[in-house]
Amino acid sequence: MRVWTASLMLRLRLADGSPRLRRALEAVLRAADAQRSAGLRAMARALRRHGPEAVWRAWLNPAVSGPSPERWASPLLRRPPVPPPAAGEPPTGPAPLPDFLVNAAWQEWLHEHHPTLWSLLAHWDRPSTDADPRQRLLSRLALGHPGVTLDSPLLAGTALRFDHPVGEPARERLLTLADAEAVELFCAGAHASRAAVAFCAAHHLAPSDEVRRAVFFVRTGQREQYRAQDPDGALLALGYRGAGAQERPALRGAMTAMGDLDTLRVLAGQRTERDFASLTRQERAFLVRQLTGRQDWPGLWRLVPLMPLAEAVTATRAFGQWRPPDEEGRELFAALRDADPATVRYGLGALSTLPPALEPETVAVGARLEAGFTLHDLDFSPDGRQLAFVGSVGRRSWAGTVDFGTRKVTVLHSAFPFRVTRVAHLGAETVVVAEDYSNQNRSAPTDAKKLHLLDGGGAMELSFEAAHYLGLERIAGDRAFAAVVQGAPAARGTEYGLFTGAGPAPVTDTGALRRTGRFFPWTTTVDPSGCRVAVLGPLHAVITDLPGGTVNELDPGPEKRVIGPLLGALSPTALARINSAGHLDVWYEPLTTRQPPRTSRAWTKDTVPAALAWSPELNRFLAVTGTHAELLSVPPHADGPVPEDLVSQRTELEGGVARAACVRLSPGGDRLAVARSHGTIDVYDLAPRPSAIIAPMGLMGREDLAELTALGGKQELGPSFHKALRLLFACLEHRFRYDIGIGAAAGARGASDLDIALGGVQDARPGPGQGEG
Repeated sequence: MRVWTASLMLRLRLADGSPRLRRALEAVLRAADAQRSAGLRAMARALRRHGPEAVWRAWLNPAVSGPSPERWASPLLRRPPVPPPAAGEPPTGPAPLPDFLVNAAWQEWLHEHHPTLWSLLAHWDRPSTDADPRQRLLSRLALGHPGVTLDSPLLAGTALRFDHPVGEPARERLLTLADAEAVELFCAGAHASRAAVAFCAAHHLAPSDEVRRAVFFVRTGQREQYRAQDPDGALLALGYRGAGAQERPALRGAMTAMGDLDTLRVLAGQRTERDFASLTRQERAFLVRQLTGRQDWPGLWRLVPLMPLAEAVTATRAFGQWRPPDEEGRELFAALRDADPATVRYGLGALSTLPPALEPETVAVGARLEAGFTLHDLDFSPDGRQLAFVGSVGRRSWAGTVDFGTRKVTVLHSAFPFRVTRVAHLGAETVVVAEDYSNQNRSAPTDAKKLHLLDGGGAMELSFEAAHYLGLERIAGDRAFAAVVQGAPAARGTEYGLFTGAGPAPVTDTGALRRTGRFFPWTTTVDPSGCRVAVLGPLHAVITDLPGGTVNELDPGPEKRVIGPLLGALSPTALARINSAGHLDVWYEPLTTRQPPRTSRAWTKDTVPAALAWSPELNRFLAVTGTHAELLSVPPHADGPVPEDLVSQRTELEGGVARAACVRLSPGGDRLAVARSHGTIDVYDLAPRPSAIIAPMGLMGREDLAELTALGGKQELGPSFHKALRLLFACLEHRFRYDIGIGAAAGARGASDLDIALGGVQDARPGPGQGEG
């Protein structure tokens, strides 16, 4: 619309909010923003006729004023046009800018500093009048108005903003006011910023509580201050035990950076119930790395008999040429070093049992969206706490997440141009979805299907397209994913391609499928580390190591004439494939092997599973049939014996999965999600029944020997289990003889010729009823 036309239209009696008024104002304001005289005159008349509120609200539209922060440089904001006086009235000055415009400027500047915007705010010298009291207070603080009082959380949070000018007056107040709570809160967040750490050190800021102060000095790398505060590490040990699960990994990292702390004393304590054996797997692994880095082999060896057996076997590989000084210790060390960790885990995994039947918890996703909602795909987040979903009604698609802690269903996006049928949860509240063609979406172009990256901030269409997406999986890396596609222009002339992406970065071809010739990839699977991806077809199988770029086209073995879908799963040592006839193919060390798969037939075509996955929790391949979850006794190595019945346990799944649209296992293997009709999701708890035998050996007492002895007579548990059981007996015999333990509980339950504790080897007499094992 031309300015002259718009100016005439603004003289009409147009209703507030009418499209004609909006278009006319926009045309006039664009011309005024460009300092065109006709536009300035028309804007001045519009200010008088329609009022500043309507005019400046129209100006705030980015389509008129442009993007931020550039729009705040407009001359109109410093010298707005002066409305002409009404007939018979004296001339007036420029109309004051409305509060909502000033508030919008403050909101944007407080979110992110821009010099141009701050110059404008200082020129106006008007604090915010927004409903948000924090914005009102911070605007007055920034302008230097007297009498501004900030509560402790707001003062501390603002003072931590070293990337924004408003932080400087807040830090001045932090130093001059006697606000102990604000100092505590400031110190609690200081470790995330080098500038904040330097500020604390320069001004001697630290928490008042001595335990929190010791933790603070470690988190912020203030070595000298920490040494003066906590020379024996006792305060840090108390702080670590009081820290939450979210804070502990960061504290362990800070301890590593400091370098010379007694990490074993800090984590395990000194002769307390919280001994080494009760630590988490991550904490035990941290201590092993610390002792290995220091080459403290005697200290590490004292911990080995307290670990879970599989961890003990792995730990002995770090010792190099060191061996225990006593003959019995050397024999046990050799037995542990000669054992295979995967075989030990597999053997003890025979005790990982599920109940005879499992009842699901149901999440009614469709009931919260729209009637007739159908689920197409599911995927767990890396930590297993969320489940991403995609589904549709007619041509409209939804993508969202289910949070298991809060049971909240969050819709991330529902305005896709085409139907979406695949999803991968990338962690960090981010999912990626793929478009697909369907009979309900005939308008979808055949070669321009897109990927969309979704998070709490909205949706982003990635600059990648393909004719079909045959697989979409999360891989290792920050918001990283892999996609197997057909007909991608970026595939350099090949029909199929394996592509990887990370967040909004470009999606690139790995080249893994270029050498495969005629190959239809029916299924894609990723190993637990997220580094190896296998692409499976009825007559072909390809695996690639993404970090190293290694590609291995596997020997498919004897040709099997089958038609139908394939299932695949990767364990740390094997690749398993199930075809529609019920054959199970297993390749061992698939990244390097030249051997054909080991083939078994565990199912008929009528009982073939609907899903196959590797469960780290159960240390087994898990197959899901129409009615049951089945644990498979697939040996971890090619030389392991194959039992006559591959299915070691069947657990009934109430509700079944015969007509499920999708079945997914969580990364930890402790949850199974089944997409039902009518938009419901059934979630089964697959956490195994606990067994003392798979617990850390430091938690086992003499009372557990009776259970071990009874299990030794159960030949049906298999040779791998009995081999692991003999090794476990040897470790316990060694531990009970010398009572290797950390903590009062360990010293109270075993024979104690030598009590090897954190402080070293201490003489101790056997307690009542104790004797040598």
